[in-house]
Amino acid sequence: MVSCFRPDNERRELFAEVTWSALRGMAVLSDSSRIPRDGQEEGLDFLVTQIAGTPAG
Repeated sequence: MVSCFRPDNERRELFAEVTWSALRGMAVLSDSSRIPRDGQEEGLDFLVTQIAGTPAG
């Protein structure tokens, strides 16, 4: 997962941990129906946008 981030990013290990935690949290919330199915894609788009720093789409 760390290799997904630029090697010149001094905090890429931190970014990898936070990204993994967010994805895991979304999976747990989705599995327990706390995130409605119709909101799951929107949540993932938001997460990717925040990580990548670019608009999704």
